[in-house]
Amino acid sequence: MRFKNLFFTVVLSLIIPSIAIAQSILNGTIVDSETKEPLAGANIVIKELNRGIATNNKGQFRFGNLEKGDYTLHITYIGYHDQKLNINITDKETFLEIKMVSTSIEMEKVMITATRTERKIEDLPGQNEIIEKEEIEEFPTTNSDDILQSIANINVNRSWGIFSKNASVTMRGLDAAQGVLILYNGVPLNKTAGGSINWHMISPDRIERIEVIKGPSSALYGNNAMGGVINIITKKSEQKLAGDVRTFGGSYSTLGGKFNLEGNEDIKDNNFY
Repeated sequence: MRFKNLFFTVVLSLIIPSIAIAQSILNGTIVDSETKEPLAGANIVIKELNRGIATNNKGQFRFGNLEKGDYTLHITYIGYHDQKLNINITDKETFLEIKMVSTSIEMEKVMITATRTERKIEDLPGQNEIIEKEEIEEFPTTNSDDILQSIANINVNRSWGIFSKNASVTMRGLDAAQGVLILYNGVPLNKTAGGSINWHMISPDRIERIEVIKGPSSALYGNNAMGGVINIITKKSEQKLAGDVRTFGGSYSTLGGKFNLEGNEDIKDNNFY
């Protein structure tokens, strides 16, 4: 028994130093590509390990205990283009200098739904929210009402789950009959009685932005907007006539299809969809 314990002790004493030697360190700095100024608070993620870290006030970062091999770094920083960097770690210590390229100046978000005139969102009273197309494109969904469930204080009810044709949207504790007005490019879709609409007719990939007013808006939109207003604004077609067809399938032998047909203002001076 003593011989076995001694054997394992010797083996472990040989293995542990070799493991420690095999580990590598990745150091680096993240700077602005033009000014060379360090970027503090930039996020770096090693996708294969699901490990992330942020740079310090000198733009520096450090990953320890890495095995040698290939890795993908995902670097993000507000106001700069995201970067994906493929690296191969072969040495005990590797150093990187990553240069971030700034994006074009972003315009401040404006909302039209809240006052029916363009206003900066931070100047509006109450709680308001805008979901832009870049965020919408990241949602793994086939129904537009699924996007609304990501917004705080909004509840979407599908009584029959995936088999429901219609869904009702509630806000701020009020039931559907008491009014959340759903607009499609400014045109009301739901009625005061019931409040549900067929969300299947609004394809998520056609949405440009969603403007949400959380609170009573009856002064502008009538008694159907007692709980709030959701305005779904779609992309404008750049062609005289365009369309697409898609099919999909899912669990429970669910099959479906959608088609879209639209045009621009050249058709009888009106939008057509």
